[in-house]
Amino acid sequence: MLNPLRQWPNDWTCDRNRTPKLRVFASALRDLFHRCLLDQIQCRRSPSTIRRHRNELHTLGHECIRSLTVGASRRVPADARSYLVSLELDQGGPPLSFRNATLRDQIQFDTTCRVLARWMARHA
Repeated sequence: MLNPLRQWPNDWTCDRNRTPKLRVFASALRDLFHRCLLDQIQCRRSPSTIRRHRNELHTLGHECIRSLTVGASRRVPADARSYLVSLELDQGGPPLSFRNATLRDQIQFDTTCRVLARWMARHA
């Protein structure tokens, strides 16, 4: 169930954006997401819930990397946790960038972002 996580940094960083700093940052994001998902498994969440959170965390990673490569500053943060805290995920996630995203997609994404924010607060 968690095997696809190994590939996530490659999914998030396209060939032209594979700077060493960005790859390290993407790997740090993946590691945080992995620990959060392991906690969900230990809390005996249903497989469908874990799959949904896994998919939404993949989307969050994509949105984070996209904002860093498309944004005006294009500076890669030194710390993935601090960057995620700065997004104020307890209020929901960033707006989804893909055009066919529905309100339901955003609501599910926001739910997972809040789960991640609570997990990070408990595991500071």
